[in-house]
Amino acid sequence: MANYKRAMVKQRKAYFKKHKTTKARNALLKRQRGKLKVLQRRAAAACQSADQRHSPPPPPPMDETAALQALVDSTRDGGTVALKSRVYLVNGTLKIVGRSNLTIAGPAEIRSSTVGNGHRPNFRLTNGTRIAFRSLTIDGGYTRPGVHDTAIQWSHGIEILGTAGVTITDSRIRNVAGDCVYAGLRSQRATRVLVANLACEGTGRNGVSAVAVNGIRVEGGSYRRFGHIPFDVEPNPGAGFGVDGALFTGATVGKYSGPVAFAIVGDGQADNITFSNLLVTAPRGAVARVVTVSPRRRSGITYTNIVGTNPTDKPDAIRVQRTDGLTVTDNTIPNGGGVMLACNDVTALSFGGNTPNTSSACAPPATATASTSSSTGTASAAFPSLYCSLGAGKLDQSGACRSTE
Repeated sequence: MANYKRAMVKQRKAYFKKHKTTKARNALLKRQRGKLKVLQRRAAAACQSADQRHSPPPPPPMDETAALQALVDSTRDGGTVALKSRVYLVNGTLKIVGRSNLTIAGPAEIRSSTVGNGHRPNFRLTNGTRIAFRSLTIDGGYTRPGVHDTAIQWSHGIEILGTAGVTITDSRIRNVAGDCVYAGLRSQRATRVLVANLACEGTGRNGVSAVAVNGIRVEGGSYRRFGHIPFDVEPNPGAGFGVDGALFTGATVGKYSGPVAFAIVGDGQADNITFSNLLVTAPRGAVARVVTVSPRRRSGITYTNIVGTNPTDKPDAIRVQRTDGLTVTDNTIPNGGGVMLACNDVTALSFGGNTPNTSSACAPPATATASTSSSTGTASAAFPSLYCSLGAGKLDQSGACRSTE
């Protein structure tokens, strides 16, 4: 730069000797000033690039778990934790214990950079009433979305334990190693859960899991890219487990890697379950299964107005076992060469208006077995491999499928 300035002076002296007019001299000065500005900009850019090369990397973002937990704890019952429109790094569990009428509201993103030990949900609700989530994004930090890893499959987005009156609305949960929403565990039974207009995607396991809950409604929203099952009703064996009243309606369901889109499985009681008005765009189709451990029976199971855009990758679209009170109506599910509905010991069946409107072995048995609350036994011989494929058990030496939950 200094050399050019000296050269400018010499250039002007030589030029002015030959050119005496003011117009010519001003033209030279203008050209010199323009070139000088170009050189100055280049020099500034070079210096900035050098500073960037030699500057230390920015410090990693600070974990805000403790700060957010303190904010939640300091908000009185009946209040709202209003989170700003930014990303909060949370590599722990935000715990809402024994609270009443508390709202967590965005727009904000709760983001984890790790999944922890595999048993670390982003939010855990315990023994509370009327807890609401609104306009919130949760990113669980799982780096293999859509891949089921059994070692870390309990890192959920929102885990609901012993809490009544939970609402999750207009929110997004993604990249969790477990489920977007997990409802109930043993005696910590959830009640009256509403999940509305949730965008749930990229989980390692399920979309919504109903395990120990009285009354869960999942309506609207989009669900895609699961390592296992989008909607899973799976009461485990043991005291406290069971599902009474579940409705999955109005959602769009995309790609899943598990054996079915809609499962009712597990050793515990599961009654009054409805899947309705669902659009399934998954390549594997709208596959549904009800698997019942003998001597237990299911009751009040409904599939209606389900549309699949692709043929199922299994011969039969819906297969139901040991159920009293089954409704399968007005579904459009192209299947893989089998039937719309395959039955095994089903009573009180309402069936019609489906495309295709075909069924197999759905005549009621001569005698119906009474419903029982027993939680022991094995899957019947017609379904043992399916029961195991749904992740609910493993085959023992006799060929029966025993629960592993």
